Amino acid sequence: MALGNSLNNNKDIATNCLNASQELLHQKCLMISDIEHQKKFLSINPIHKQIMEQTSELLSTFTDTLKFPSDKPEISKFCGECGFQNTDYQPFCPECGNKLKK
Repeated sequence: MALGNSLNNNKDIATNCLNASQELLHQKCLMISDIEHQKKFLSINPIHKQIMEQTSELLSTFTDTLKFPSDKPEISKFCGECGFQNTDYQPFCPECGNKLKK
C-alpha cells in the first residue's frame, strides 16, 4: 500500500502505511520468545528486511524513478543467445558478443 500511494503522490498516506507495516512487523517479532529467532525474523526474510530498512525518503526516491522515463538505453540482464547473467549491465555479452541493448 505504501508503494502504491507513493506512486500516486499520496506521500502522507504512503508514510503512514510504511510506519504501520514496520510497527506490525515489530509487534510480530516481539511475539517470538527466542531472541535469535527474533533477529532472523527481521533480517533474513528479504521482504521483512526491506520494510524495516525503508524510509519515506527512500520510498519516494524509488517511486520517482518509476514515474519518469529514463534517458539511459535499456540493457538486458541476461544474454538471449548464451544465457550469460549481465550483472555489470554491459552493452555486449562478454561471453558471446551478442548485443544486450534493447
